[in-house]
Amino acid sequence: RELATMLCSNNSLQDLELSYNQLGDSGLECLCESLMNSNSTLRKLGLTCNSITDKGANTVAKMLKSNTSIESIKLAKNEISDEGSAKIIRVLATHNKTLKVLELWSNNLQEDSGENIAEMLKENETLLELDLGYNKLGVLGAFAITKSLGYYNRTLKLLNLGGNGLGDKGAQEVLFMLELNDAIEQVYVGWNLIGDKLIKALAKDSRVIV
Repeated sequence: RELATMLCSNNSLQDLELSYNQLGDSGLECLCESLMNSNSTLRKLGLTCNSITDKGANTVAKMLKSNTSIESIKLAKNEISDEGSAKIIRVLATHNKTLKVLELWSNNLQEDSGENIAEMLKENETLLELDLGYNKLGVLGAFAITKSLGYYNRTLKLLNLGGNGLGDKGAQEVLFMLELNDAIEQVYVGWNLIGDKLIKALAKDSRVIV
């Protein structure tokens, strides 16, 4: 609550790093209320490892729907599943036009999140960096995302799909996407049980980190 009160009156702070604390959903709610109603200067918000669940993700989504200053939000190493991520992703497709960096690595995102993100990428033209590493997107989730990047989105610059169980099939989809998309600058695909042949093929593209 003290942080929320500070944000209501502070008009100079641009970067608030709160990662590796225990804010939880209730603490996050107080913070987001200020970012919805009072503060319009904060640009970066770090919330990595704060015991945030789907309830907290819904709070973040509501904040992003009205906030026009936040450009980067870190939500890694929390307890967000497909249900919670869907709320955030939907806002990025329909309302928010200012967020540039979204970190969701090491949550519990599965195939449905991949499909939701793919639909968002068809509409969103402001997101530049998307970190989805160490989730459970699988081959189908990765396929949906890479298809959108191959045929629709030309604004995303950095994508992390590391540790998502892509395997060789997923790696092939990444290669195909890279053939179509010359706007993306970096794709991380490490820790995905990819065979040597495809690792070598991916490594030929300087944009890929294996």
